[in-house]
Amino acid sequence: MQEITNTNAGLPKPKKFNYDIEALRGFAAIMVVFNHILFHHIYFNKGYFPTGLENVNMAAHLCVLIFFVLSGYVIGISHKEHLTNRTIVTYLKKRFVRLYPIYFITICFTLIVAINHYSVLTIISNLTFTQNIFSKPIFECSPIWSLNYEVVYYLIFIPIS
Repeated sequence: MQEITNTNAGLPKPKKFNYDIEALRGFAAIMVVFNHILFHHIYFNKGYFPTGLENVNMAAHLCVLIFFVLSGYVIGISHKEHLTNRTIVTYLKKRFVRLYPIYFITICFTLIVAINHYSVLTIISNLTFTQNIFSKPIFECSPIWSLNYEVVYYLIFIPIS
């Protein structure tokens, strides 16, 4: 008789990946990127605008909302247990490591190539995810407005969990 051993004994159960939710998030993100390319065409070619795509702008705004809602849902289901004093620091570290290094590099690169000159307050508020509160986002990297809201959600999630 052959004994069957569990090779995953003692290891955490792998998280389930919901392809439907991730596909919808991906579609929403692609629509937003498409919108940015399409409606910010004046930076690339002032005379070109494909006809029949005027309503895409409205759909992209909806896609931003869909992406935010689904992302919040994914955070909620990925933390099934309540955050405790012990797990809050780990939660915040994971969020910080996921966002800040590439964000910091992006802000620095943007400031190097920026056409506009920015005040110290604008630079600091953009480096600390407080754009939209203390200043406007850096124009040359305007999609970063959303990261302020993402960080606020991460912080609000702590007492909600």
